[in-house]
Amino acid sequence: KKKKKKANEQGNDNNDDDTNAGLFMHKAVEDGAFMHNAMPVGSMSCIMQKVIFTLNPPDLSLHKDNNKNEKSGNGGGGLLQYLNHPEIEDKQILGVKTIRLQNSPNFSPDKAMIYLTENFPCARFVINIRSDTEALTKSVLSAFSRDDYDDTFEKFKEKTTFLKRLAELLNEGGNGNSSSDRAKLIDMEEWKDDVSIFNDLLDWLG
Repeated sequence: KKKKKKANEQGNDNNDDDTNAGLFMHKAVEDGAFMHNAMPVGSMSCIMQKVIFTLNPPDLSLHKDNNKNEKSGNGGGGLLQYLNHPEIEDKQILGVKTIRLQNSPNFSPDKAMIYLTENFPCARFVINIRSDTEALTKSVLSAFSRDDYDDTFEKFKEKTTFLKRLAELLNEGGNGNSSSDRAKLIDMEEWKDDVSIFNDLLDWLG
Protein backbone atom coordinates (compact mmCIF):
# COMPACT_ATOMS: atom_id res chain seq x y z
CA LYS A 1 0.00 0.00 0.00
CA LYS A 2 2.88 2.34 0.77
CA LYS A 3 4.41 1.81 -2.67
CA LYS A 4 1.08 2.48 -4.41
CA LYS A 5 0.54 5.64 -2.37
CA LYS A 6 4.01 6.90 -3.27
CA ALA A 7 3.40 6.24 -6.98
CA ASN A 8 0.10 8.11 -6.81
CA GLU A 9 1.75 11.07 -5.12
CA GLN A 10 4.39 11.19 -7.87
CA GLY A 11 1.66 11.09 -10.48
CA ASN A 12 -0.14 13.98 -8.82
CA ASP A 13 3.11 15.95 -8.70
CA ASN A 14 3.44 15.51 -12.48
CA ASN A 15 -0.10 16.72 -12.87
CA ASP A 16 0.67 19.90 -10.88
CA ASP A 17 3.95 20.66 -12.65
CA ASP A 18 2.94 20.11 -16.25
CA THR A 19 -0.51 20.51 -17.78
CA ASN A 20 0.27 18.18 -20.68
CA ALA A 21 1.61 15.52 -18.32
CA GLY A 22 -1.57 15.90 -16.31
CA LEU A 23 -3.67 15.22 -19.40
CA PHE A 24 -1.69 12.05 -20.03
CA MET A 25 -1.59 10.84 -16.45
CA HIS A 26 -5.09 11.67 -15.20
CA LYS A 27 -6.15 8.02 -15.46
CA ALA A 28 -2.74 6.53 -14.69
CA VAL A 29 -2.70 7.89 -11.14
CA GLU A 30 -5.88 6.00 -10.24
CA ASP A 31 -5.86 2.42 -9.02
CA GLY A 32 -6.51 -0.19 -11.67
CA ALA A 33 -8.66 -3.32 -11.48
CA PHE A 34 -7.63 -6.42 -9.49
CA MET A 35 -4.80 -4.58 -7.66
CA HIS A 36 -3.14 -3.64 -10.97
CA ASN A 37 -1.96 -0.15 -11.81
CA ALA A 38 -4.34 1.76 -14.06
CA MET A 39 -3.48 1.97 -17.75
CA PRO A 40 -2.32 5.40 -18.98
CA VAL A 41 -4.55 7.23 -21.45
CA GLY A 42 -3.98 6.01 -25.01
CA SER A 43 -1.88 3.01 -24.00
CA MET A 44 -4.00 0.67 -26.15
CA SER A 45 -3.88 2.83 -29.27
CA CYS A 46 -0.95 1.26 -31.11
CA ILE A 47 -1.95 -2.22 -30.00
CA MET A 48 -5.47 -1.89 -31.39
CA GLN A 49 -4.27 -0.55 -34.73
CA LYS A 50 -1.95 -3.57 -35.08
CA VAL A 51 -4.85 -5.88 -34.21
CA ILE A 52 -6.91 -4.33 -37.03
CA PHE A 53 -3.97 -4.80 -39.41
CA THR A 54 -3.64 -8.45 -38.36
CA LEU A 55 -7.34 -9.14 -39.00
CA ASN A 56 -7.04 -7.86 -42.58
CA PRO A 57 -3.49 -8.65 -43.78
CA PRO A 58 -2.06 -7.81 -47.21
CA ASP A 59 -1.59 -10.34 -50.00
CA LEU A 60 0.40 -13.49 -49.16
CA SER A 61 3.02 -12.57 -51.77
CA LEU A 62 4.13 -9.69 -49.56
CA HIS A 63 4.77 -12.13 -46.72
CA LYS A 64 6.94 -14.23 -49.07
CA ASP A 65 8.77 -11.16 -50.36
CA ASN A 66 9.49 -10.03 -46.81
CA ASN A 67 10.84 -13.46 -45.80
CA LYS A 68 12.96 -13.66 -48.97
CA ASN A 69 14.66 -10.38 -48.13
CA GLU A 70 15.34 -11.58 -44.60
CA LYS A 71 17.01 -14.82 -45.74
CA SER A 72 19.13 -13.07 -48.39
CA GLY A 73 20.45 -10.55 -45.88
CA ASN A 74 18.79 -7.59 -47.65
CA GLY A 75 16.78 -6.53 -44.64
CA GLY A 76 13.16 -7.48 -44.23
CA GLY A 77 11.70 -9.82 -41.70
CA GLY A 78 9.91 -8.82 -38.56
CA LEU A 79 6.74 -6.80 -38.08
CA LEU A 80 8.19 -3.31 -38.57
CA GLN A 81 9.84 -4.16 -41.90
CA TYR A 82 6.66 -5.87 -43.02
CA LEU A 83 4.52 -2.87 -42.16
CA ASN A 84 6.92 -0.62 -44.07
CA HIS A 85 6.78 -2.69 -47.25
CA PRO A 86 6.14 -0.27 -50.19
CA GLU A 87 3.05 -2.19 -51.29
CA ILE A 88 1.53 -1.69 -47.85
CA GLU A 89 2.77 1.81 -47.11
CA ASP A 90 1.72 3.27 -50.46
CA LYS A 91 -1.42 1.37 -51.43
CA GLN A 92 -3.27 -0.01 -48.45
CA ILE A 93 -5.92 1.98 -46.57
CA LEU A 94 -6.89 0.18 -43.39
CA GLY A 95 -10.03 0.99 -41.46
CA VAL A 96 -13.00 -0.16 -39.42
CA LYS A 97 -16.65 0.89 -39.38
CA THR A 98 -19.02 1.64 -36.53
CA ILE A 99 -22.69 2.60 -36.73
CA ARG A 100 -23.35 2.76 -32.98
CA LEU A 101 -21.15 5.63 -31.80
CA GLN A 102 -23.97 8.19 -31.65
CA ASN A 103 -26.53 5.84 -30.06
CA SER A 104 -25.51 5.99 -26.40
CA PRO A 105 -27.43 8.62 -24.40
CA ASN A 106 -24.34 9.18 -22.21
CA PHE A 107 -21.89 9.62 -25.10
CA SER A 108 -21.68 13.27 -26.21
CA PRO A 109 -19.75 14.50 -29.28
CA ASP A 110 -17.09 15.85 -26.90
CA LYS A 111 -16.65 12.47 -25.20
CA ALA A 112 -16.60 10.70 -28.55
CA MET A 113 -13.88 13.04 -29.81
CA ILE A 114 -11.75 12.38 -26.72
CA TYR A 115 -12.22 8.62 -27.04
CA LEU A 116 -11.27 8.57 -30.72
CA THR A 117 -8.21 10.82 -30.44
CA GLU A 118 -6.88 8.98 -27.38
CA ASN A 119 -7.30 5.48 -28.81
CA PHE A 120 -6.63 6.13 -32.52
CA PRO A 121 -4.08 8.97 -32.55
CA CYS A 122 -2.77 8.15 -36.04
CA ALA A 123 -6.16 7.72 -37.70
CA ARG A 124 -8.35 9.87 -39.88
CA PHE A 125 -12.12 9.66 -39.51
CA VAL A 126 -14.73 9.44 -42.26
CA ILE A 127 -18.13 10.46 -40.89
CA ASN A 128 -21.08 9.60 -43.11
CA ILE A 129 -24.53 11.14 -42.76
CA ARG A 130 -27.77 11.20 -44.74
CA SER A 131 -29.09 14.73 -44.61
CA ASP A 132 -32.49 13.78 -46.04
CA THR A 133 -33.94 12.74 -42.68
CA GLU A 134 -37.37 12.01 -44.15
CA ALA A 135 -35.98 9.53 -46.69
CA LEU A 136 -33.77 7.93 -44.03
CA THR A 137 -36.70 7.51 -41.65
CA LYS A 138 -38.95 5.95 -44.30
CA SER A 139 -36.17 3.56 -45.34
CA VAL A 140 -35.60 2.33 -41.79
CA LEU A 141 -39.30 1.97 -41.01
CA SER A 142 -39.80 -0.02 -44.19
CA ALA A 143 -36.80 -2.28 -43.59
CA PHE A 144 -37.80 -3.14 -40.02
CA SER A 145 -41.60 -3.07 -40.41
CA ARG A 146 -42.11 -0.25 -37.93
CA ASP A 147 -44.59 2.63 -37.90
CA ASP A 148 -43.26 5.07 -35.26
CA TYR A 149 -42.43 7.77 -37.80
CA ASP A 150 -42.34 10.90 -35.60
CA ASP A 151 -40.15 9.39 -32.89
CA THR A 152 -37.75 7.85 -35.42
CA PHE A 153 -37.53 11.08 -37.42
CA GLU A 154 -36.55 13.11 -34.33
CA LYS A 155 -33.97 10.54 -33.25
CA PHE A 156 -32.29 10.63 -36.67
CA LYS A 157 -32.20 14.42 -36.59
CA GLU A 158 -30.41 14.25 -33.23
CA LYS A 159 -27.94 11.64 -34.48
CA THR A 160 -27.11 13.68 -37.57
CA THR A 161 -26.48 16.74 -35.39
CA PHE A 162 -24.25 14.59 -33.15
CA LEU A 163 -22.14 13.39 -36.09
CA LYS A 164 -21.78 16.87 -37.60
CA ARG A 165 -20.58 18.24 -34.29
CA LEU A 166 -18.15 15.33 -33.85
CA ALA A 167 -16.59 16.12 -37.23
CA GLU A 168 -16.21 19.77 -36.22
CA LEU A 169 -14.53 18.85 -32.92
CA LEU A 170 -12.08 16.47 -34.57
CA ASN A 171 -11.08 19.16 -37.04
CA GLU A 172 -10.84 21.85 -34.37
CA GLY A 173 -8.05 19.90 -32.68
CA GLY A 174 -9.72 19.22 -29.34
CA ASN A 175 -8.31 17.11 -26.50
CA GLY A 176 -5.08 19.10 -26.37
CA ASN A 177 -4.24 18.59 -30.06
CA SER A 178 -3.49 21.37 -32.50
CA SER A 179 -6.08 22.15 -35.15
CA SER A 180 -5.90 19.58 -37.93
CA ASP A 181 -7.75 17.93 -40.79
CA ARG A 182 -8.65 14.76 -38.87
CA ALA A 183 -12.20 14.15 -40.11
CA LYS A 184 -14.11 14.24 -43.38
CA LEU A 185 -17.90 14.62 -43.32
CA ILE A 186 -19.64 13.06 -46.33
CA ASP A 187 -23.34 13.10 -47.14
CA MET A 188 -25.06 10.16 -48.84
CA GLU A 189 -27.41 12.57 -50.62
CA GLU A 190 -24.35 13.97 -52.39
CA TRP A 191 -22.00 11.01 -52.93
CA LYS A 192 -24.67 8.61 -54.24
CA ASP A 193 -24.74 10.60 -57.49
CA ASP A 194 -21.16 11.88 -57.57
CA VAL A 195 -18.28 9.39 -57.57
CA SER A 196 -15.74 12.23 -57.49
CA ILE A 197 -16.55 12.67 -53.78
CA PHE A 198 -15.13 9.21 -53.11
CA ASN A 199 -12.11 9.90 -55.29
CA ASP A 200 -11.41 13.05 -53.29
CA LEU A 201 -11.88 11.04 -50.11
CA LEU A 202 -9.28 8.48 -51.19
CA ASP A 203 -6.81 11.26 -51.99
CA TRP A 204 -7.42 12.76 -48.54
CA LEU A 205 -6.88 9.40 -46.83
CA GLY A 206 -3.55 9.09 -48.61
